[in-house]
Amino acid sequence: MKRNTRFRIYQLQIPFCLPVNHNLAKRKKTEAVLVTAAWQDGLTGLGEGTPRRYVTGEDLDSCLEAAREMAGMLAGADLHDTGAALEVLDECSGTATAQENPSAYCAVELAFLDLHARIKSLPLWKILGQKSRDSFTYSGVIPMLGETALARLLASIKKLEIKDVKIKIDELHSGIEYTRRIASSLGNDTAIRLDANGAFSAQEAITLVSRLKSLGIDIRAFEQPVPASDLAGLSRIIRETEVQVIVDESFRNREEMEALVRQNPGIGFNIRISKCGGIRNALSLYRLARQEGALCQIGCHVGETGVLAAATRHLAAICEDIAFLEGSYSGHVLEEDITRESVTFGKGGKAALLPGPGTGVSLEWEKVSRWGRLVHEA
Repeated sequence: MKRNTRFRIYQLQIPFCLPVNHNLAKRKKTEAVLVTAAWQDGLTGLGEGTPRRYVTGEDLDSCLEAAREMAGMLAGADLHDTGAALEVLDECSGTATAQENPSAYCAVELAFLDLHARIKSLPLWKILGQKSRDSFTYSGVIPMLGETALARLLASIKKLEIKDVKIKIDELHSGIEYTRRIASSLGNDTAIRLDANGAFSAQEAITLVSRLKSLGIDIRAFEQPVPASDLAGLSRIIRETEVQVIVDESFRNREEMEALVRQNPGIGFNIRISKCGGIRNALSLYRLARQEGALCQIGCHVGETGVLAAATRHLAAICEDIAFLEGSYSGHVLEEDITRESVTFGKGGKAALLPGPGTGVSLEWEKVSRWGRLVHEA
């Protein structure tokens, strides 16, 4: 008798411990799609997608419907043979639904691959490639906060001995002062990066870098300084400053990455699993970027649960050369995570590869019931 995978799709909304604001969004809770893929012997794979309209054009409702459609495509696949499993994923990923809904495809693909890896009793990274590392160092991210909340966060960063942070800014003068205050608090041994989420013009970004340098603050990298479509502005910043420019919202797929590398050979890329349409697409983009000599950062969407954070760590395990690694913040950002195993990094931003088959995490169903709503089951 043919075995079918049983998919469940949930809408997740978990409050943040503190509001997270940047130029393109203000958030008090996460919005995500959780997918579970269950085998008849009780094994369950987990997947998550975090749709962001300002990044991929997706909204939560369309993402949920797309996940339902794609789960139907995969329900009857042979999960015992890796080649067959990847082949059916390739067919699904090539559909218009997957192309137009990368976060939905990410959630379904990850649940499917996680279940396959558990059936094979293998860690997820081993399905995808060759492991290059067992331990990881994460950087911190500082959103735009009021005085009291910022003081609390800086105290936590010092206590955790995080030595690499990214600061969110959205205006020239306030951005200079905000960065100066944080750099002064954390000290000279903390590396500083900036992320404007497209808030500046090229001239403003150049001015900001120059003024910070005059204050003795060297910026290690500047992420998405200008709007996603301002490719000329990106090129100008690269030419006129010595700072490493990283793009995020300016690219989502292979074609956009290739165009950016041709125009700006020294550019860097923020690769996020949900934005890039799943873990295999993210890995393909990483390999393309490194082939072209471009810098790679593996990032996250704020509010990711332990499900997506665990998958990101498996991706990082097979990526040999990562400039910056972000994520695994759920213990610091979410009011409550839904995974039984903690994926939150420890002192110094250190974390280890998760043991066990698949991604290495399982769900606390009571918490899923508290923060999730079942929208489809088949």
